[in-house]
Amino acid sequence: QDQTQDQTQDQTQDQSQTQTQQTSYSQSSSQSNPPISLRELHRRRRHRIRTHYSSGSYHASPSAWTAYTLCRQLRFGDTPDLLWLACVGVTDAYLHGRLDVAGYGAMTVDLKRHVGRLFPNELV
Repeated sequence: QDQTQDQTQDQTQDQSQTQTQQTSYSQSSSQSNPPISLRELHRRRRHRIRTHYSSGSYHASPSAWTAYTLCRQLRFGDTPDLLWLACVGVTDAYLHGRLDVAGYGAMTVDLKRHVGRLFPNELV
């Protein structure tokens, strides 16, 4: 009978300790990491995407420039119309903020060289 009372007391103590540990664990976990709302998750995701795209990491050379370079390598670069379209495409990319000043300057120097090559007697 004494053993039964001891076992009952041990079980009661174990249960109370377990409940105390679970309560303290749930309180500490909720205090250290409060649940994040869906709105907050969405805001953080949008901020991360906005930061990525505003860093300029998705802009490449203008497609008009790439097309002119490809045509020039394929020996079709002596067409003034293609050169004009490349100039317009590079200027458009610069005006709309898809090309920085350094990139625009480098491309315009190269385009001026091609204009001088195609139209040697013109004042550029």
